[in-house]
Amino acid sequence: MPTRALLEYAMIAEVLCAFALLCVLWRKRLVRNFSFLAAYAAAWCVDLLARIALLYFHQQMGLTPLRTYQIYFYSSWLLSLVEHGLMLCIIYQLFRGAMTPFRGLQRLGTMVFKWVCGVAVVITLGILSMPGHSTLERYMHIGGQFEQAISILTVCLLLFVTFSIRYLGMTYRSHLFGASLGLGILGTMALVLAAWSAMQTEPPALYSAAYLTQALVGLLALSIWGGYFLLPEPEHRMVLLPTTSPYFYWNQVSAALGDDPGVVAISGFTPEALSPAERQVLGSAPARKAGNGGLRVAEPLPATGTQS
Repeated sequence: MPTRALLEYAMIAEVLCAFALLCVLWRKRLVRNFSFLAAYAAAWCVDLLARIALLYFHQQMGLTPLRTYQIYFYSSWLLSLVEHGLMLCIIYQLFRGAMTPFRGLQRLGTMVFKWVCGVAVVITLGILSMPGHSTLERYMHIGGQFEQAISILTVCLLLFVTFSIRYLGMTYRSHLFGASLGLGILGTMALVLAAWSAMQTEPPALYSAAYLTQALVGLLALSIWGGYFLLPEPEHRMVLLPTTSPYFYWNQVSAALGDDPGVVAISGFTPEALSPAERQVLGSAPARKAGNGGLRVAEPLPATGTQS
């Protein structure tokens, strides 16, 4: 069977699997917990339907080959950027879900995540302002770098969840691990395809084996997501860490960052700085005498003026 027909069947199967995934998420009431993943599956469906229509039914729609290629090129790039933007949101959502037992590290990771996104936006604007390339070449270069960066982040998330899962109170049957596993497979495939394309002198054809492999890997990721979400979520285990654990230590440090440390009066304090209720409480306190130069409160503080 030619590659073109296999690719068509694989893309149709992807559409069906993505739609089935949306149904599973809705049926299991998991759309709220995995909202960005549901949006990604919906965008995936739209992207696949558009590609199938342009690749296999453009003659029935009255489109010339040149017009078909133009629509396919710009729509695929736009939808690809939307999908990778949603993947970035999925990474953020999965990280927050995985770090729920460690509120301090969750907050610190969120701050770092937003900081990195801000730096990426600044770098992107800087590349756009550089002379020497056409606007289309700039957008293609930025889009390619953005997709590769997202793919690297997805692989890193999978490795983090895999090696830290026993410290996070989860098991390998958890929905969060299944979502990370499918996302990591997609990220790995994107990196491999980008490396393979960089070694080629010409871009791959529309019906090449590379895109067929990509479609099959997409089917695998969708199947993993659907299989994990069909299974019941196992109960989270109690997170027990020794006091010498780096997770415990850095969670305490991160939890303390940003908290209001309070204020202490060092100099210039007068009773007028207190409210009448505070002066009454201090004035009605029993007399206390502390040894070795301690203070003695023997009489109420005056309402006005400075105590002598």
